[in-house]
Amino acid sequence: MIICRSYYNGHPHSVVGGMIGYPKRFTLHGLWPANSTGYSLKCAPPPEGTSVWTTDGQLRTALQKCWYSLIRGRPNYILWKHEWKDYGYCSSHTIKDTDYFWAAVRKHGRNTKIAGDAIVNELSDAEISPSNDKVNKKSAITSALSEILDFNNQVDA
Repeated sequence: MIICRSYYNGHPHSVVGGMIGYPKRFTLHGLWPANSTGYSLKCAPPPEGTSVWTTDGQLRTALQKCWYSLIRGRPNYILWKHEWKDYGYCSSHTIKDTDYFWAAVRKHGRNTKIAGDAIVNELSDAEISPSNDKVNKKSAITSALSEILDFNNQVDA
């Protein structure tokens, strides 16, 4: 599972650009089933049909809180459709689409509840914060996160 922190960086065309008051919180970036070597599964695209979030209002509400598009003007369901098509569907022989999306909601909730504030505080203590002027070293971020996370972390920008 990948989570990312969303910040408004001031650029009008960037992700979340121009969104006044956009939440500075963790959003789910992806839940990607992997093979035994750790690489994401790739498979043929799913057949077109009714998407689970159009028929399950509770799931749709939960997904909107934790798995939202960071691209201004792009509806959340476009992201969900992409994630299911490119990653989730590959595991559909063992897990239903509803279970895949609910698993993402649960994992996001557990990880951000446990570590969300601690991550922000740890990065702040290490003088690491979003900036258009200062470049934060990947090694510094990884080091700060390894102090509080009991799982491997990967930093990408």
